[in-house]
Amino acid sequence: MSIPRKLYYFIAVSVVSSLAVSYTSSIMPYFILSLNMEMKVYGLIQTLARLIALLVRIPFSAIIPSYGYFKSYAMGYSMGILSQMAYIAVCITPYALFFYTIGSVFVMLRFATTFTARSSIVARFTDSSNRGFVFGLISSLNMVTSSIGPFIGSLLYEATGGSFVAVFMFSLTTMMLAIVMLIPLIKNDIKVKKSGVLREEFKLQLTSIPAVFRNPKLRKILFIFMLDGFCWSIAGAYTSIYFAEYLHLTPMDLSYLNLMTNIVNILTFTLIGWISDKLRKRGVFLAVSEVFGILYFLLILEARDITLLYFASAIMGFVASFWSPIASAYITEAAEEESRDLVPLAIGIRGFLGTLARMLGTLIGGLIYDINPWMVFRVPSLMLIIIILIILLFLRD
Repeated sequence: MSIPRKLYYFIAVSVVSSLAVSYTSSIMPYFILSLNMEMKVYGLIQTLARLIALLVRIPFSAIIPSYGYFKSYAMGYSMGILSQMAYIAVCITPYALFFYTIGSVFVMLRFATTFTARSSIVARFTDSSNRGFVFGLISSLNMVTSSIGPFIGSLLYEATGGSFVAVFMFSLTTMMLAIVMLIPLIKNDIKVKKSGVLREEFKLQLTSIPAVFRNPKLRKILFIFMLDGFCWSIAGAYTSIYFAEYLHLTPMDLSYLNLMTNIVNILTFTLIGWISDKLRKRGVFLAVSEVFGILYFLLILEARDITLLYFASAIMGFVASFWSPIASAYITEAAEEESRDLVPLAIGIRGFLGTLARMLGTLIGGLIYDINPWMVFRVPSLMLIIIILIILLFLRD
């Protein structure tokens, strides 16, 4: 199995990028609670941010082959820099809610664009025989850094007397380093088409959208991704807030829970990706992921302190490792059955439909949380049973 040197370097950049983003993860629930807003307002802000990201996903994915793969990743990641600037403005200006909304929009834009660009880059440099392995390798390495980052962020937060600004500034600085590291790749970027025909290629990509939905595999997996995104988003944005507000966990506690999840991910991501490459039964792996998801929600519902949450966090590691590399490998392989140039568009449509579903899920989750916080875990645990049945009955490799 041969991996190009350029891809190795990009993986290193991706690791630094992941580290920069992870600094703030353990303090964000407290940052949100410090704004004293109702969860329905928080849900509305997240829905607005997802809506804007939704509108960007397909156009962004359509221009990647002509604009440049690495340049597209850099453009997307720069949204992260703008998000940290907005969050700093929350702390030092009287317009906290406005700048928090702006920061949330940039966070969603960063996630939407970098996910599409990174998956497209990996698909460009690998073939289907080792793609699950490479996606798993990248995820495992990113998990190493995202295990370290929350501890650094928590220690910095405590050392500065609870300063959110200090953590955001540190994250901002590391993000800028990641952008600088991308410069050599940008100078020797991959372009399928010449930049002079960018507009024509953009139109061509958009007219290729029906080809994505004509493919039975893509049609089914996109529907499953929508259901999954809706289900997990009901709880996703509120889980750490619930831990902080009702179980009284500290930023360091959240860092340890994140570490537990990432240890499992590091040990299993690459292995499970490799096994799925060999067995070619990717649908079964996705179903197993959702089974672990049910166990995860049930453990949270039973938890009265941090003890059970350690087990829940370990289970969450299996949820991710049985889903993330396998889902990425499945959709890129299905898209390549039409054309390799269709891969970015298929990934973009996946993100578009998934964001649409998560918008609704996040909004509903906020309304449920204000009424009964425990219901944001009960509802998705029941939905996952339905999703498992759909995967097993309809998804074929």
